[in-house]
Amino acid sequence: MTDPPRNMPNSDVKSGASRQTPETSSNATSAGRYSLPTPISSFAVELGENGHRLADSTPEQQKPLDVVVEQPEKGKHKRIASTSESRSAATDNRLLRPQLALQRKRSRISPASILPALETTQLNPPFNVFTALLENNDLLLEVSSRLDIKSLIDLYAMSKDYHYLLNSHYTTYMKHYSLKRCPESAAIFRWTCYKSLCIVDPCLRPASLQSDRPRDIPSLRWLQMVLYREHVVSEILTLLALESHRVPRATTATIKKIWFILDMPTNGARIGYIQEQNCWGNRDLLLATMFFIKLDMRFSDPVDGNELMQMIVRTIPREDEDLDPRFAEDTVMGIAAKEIGALGKEGWGKGNDPMLRPDELIMMEGFRRRLNLQKYYVACMLWGYVDPRTGQNIPTPTLDEAQHKGDKIRAID
Repeated sequence: MTDPPRNMPNSDVKSGASRQTPETSSNATSAGRYSLPTPISSFAVELGENGHRLADSTPEQQKPLDVVVEQPEKGKHKRIASTSESRSAATDNRLLRPQLALQRKRSRISPASILPALETTQLNPPFNVFTALLENNDLLLEVSSRLDIKSLIDLYAMSKDYHYLLNSHYTTYMKHYSLKRCPESAAIFRWTCYKSLCIVDPCLRPASLQSDRPRDIPSLRWLQMVLYREHVVSEILTLLALESHRVPRATTATIKKIWFILDMPTNGARIGYIQEQNCWGNRDLLLATMFFIKLDMRFSDPVDGNELMQMIVRTIPREDEDLDPRFAEDTVMGIAAKEIGALGKEGWGKGNDPMLRPDELIMMEGFRRRLNLQKYYVACMLWGYVDPRTGQNIPTPTLDEAQHKGDKIRAID
């Protein structure tokens, strides 16, 4: 074999550039297989005529060129000599061939498709009625007044936010609830008269501008008390109506005033309260007289009257010397003999003078005002059994009718 001509110094370089290294072939294979861009460093860099790289040229000449890889002809250990004509033809082909920009395709994944629960809980939380009510104090006040007292207390105990809001406006919530549910009882049983049912203001607001002591405000216990008394008065009138002992509608306020008298532990407070005509008008004295007559008719019933006397035995006045020592250990309707009448003295047994009963106070006040209430005893006894418009007897209601119709059954005008 003859040696190649010596006057071609670049033949070895050119042929060496035309050879593919194992790395180059592997990169080209992976690029074709996965359609990924191949770094320019993986290709052989074409050299110039003087043996210098194209990177040493000026910036104007540094243009992206397609790399031409010349494949050798079939044969073993044969090299292809590169001529100027072949290089010019290759250059012309490169100029005519369009330039393709290799770009990598990137797939973007939406977080909503992967984490739908996260988008629902954090980015767009569901609507909560209670949370929305907490943001509007006026609306929350109205909704609270529609709850029953047990639900109100449970909500106050369980919810921290509601607990804080109610403490911030405690008096407003108590008064508004009582005016919505039992306005008459709230006006008669004023919270200022029941110090044991008051609490210190949670916000520690002063009682007055001249005092640093926190003020007292109505509590949930006072609210429960007025609601309970409203219910008891309604039950009393219902039980009387079931026995055909009806009373006018305005008697409910009179019964509550009588109950308020029983809360006073001294005779002086009771007399002063019933003599106040703004609290006790002439009509109240007449309605109280009718109520006592109807109550006496119910207690004196020959069949069911005796079993109702146990609740008033403790208020029967008695003198200590009237108690026979032989009967000191006996009981009357479940009440020990020595305890009979113990709550009928001033100070709930602490004083010596017996307290005046409400019926005695009403008769004394009627005499002081010269109302002659005794003239109306028979009319009070006969009232409520005959319809004044039709002249027919009013039928006795059943328990279901009394519970469903309420004031229409247990009281009439």
